[in-house]
Amino acid sequence: MSVHCTIPALNTQRDSLSGSAHGKRSIVEAFAFPSFSRKGAERIIAITGAGGKSTLMYGLAEELSEQGLRVVVTTTTKIYRPDHYTLSTPDSVHSLSQGEIRVVGDACAEEPAKLSGIGIHHPFSWVTNNICDVVLVEADGAREKPLKAPKPGEPVLPIGCNLVIGVTGWDGLAAPAGPEVIHRWPLFQKLTGQIEGEPVNDFALIRLLNSSKGLFGEVPNTARVCWLINKVEDEYDRAEAQIMCQTALQYSHRIDTAVIGALQSSDRGLESIFNRH
Repeated sequence: MSVHCTIPALNTQRDSLSGSAHGKRSIVEAFAFPSFSRKGAERIIAITGAGGKSTLMYGLAEELSEQGLRVVVTTTTKIYRPDHYTLSTPDSVHSLSQGEIRVVGDACAEEPAKLSGIGIHHPFSWVTNNICDVVLVEADGAREKPLKAPKPGEPVLPIGCNLVIGVTGWDGLAAPAGPEVIHRWPLFQKLTGQIEGEPVNDFALIRLLNSSKGLFGEVPNTARVCWLINKVEDEYDRAEAQIMCQTALQYSHRIDTAVIGALQSSDRGLESIFNRH
């Protein structure tokens, strides 16, 4: 797949940008999570965008559980009911046991296969009342498409959010842009100026990443911001994704870390590129 790069990178040397690494790395390593044993750890984490939010959320939950942390997985919109996790409603959550993963949501009458969202105040309450150690929140929906533009009011970020991870699918960035691959295409086109039928260009991508109406929404000033390009399956696509990340990071002061990889592959191939602006 080929992506059109229209903005010249200010510096094409990856190491001068910050440094990067990839291989069989954990999600925790790739996103450079601080130790959860110290004060200031990122405990309320919102995941936005399209192309792998749920895979990221449950993969991260499993890794944190392996560290002995108590993890709530939930949504402020809707998520599919999981097959093998304990479920609770928002008002019936009690203190989790060490290493437990609990999925929290209300029954969704109009879509029985899904859970409906919690209130934006719930995660902060659970953490401060020591019900759990970490809350992972899927903060918007994408109708299973690899790229999207948020509607007004999205993403629905929880109160006290420490970290926002925006997800984009490489298959959405590299494919001809249009309603087949981009959820809410008219909004995406209005926000970014992207031309239908062409791969997403750098101008459009930077608008999507930088706008308060874009991928991350209105992020609190105190929250860290990370970006994942998922479904990068081969080295040719990886090289193009690296260039895209370098360019985007140099034009975005809000993104701390960009990660490239394929979450559903056996080794994930997670590569981190850190923004030193």
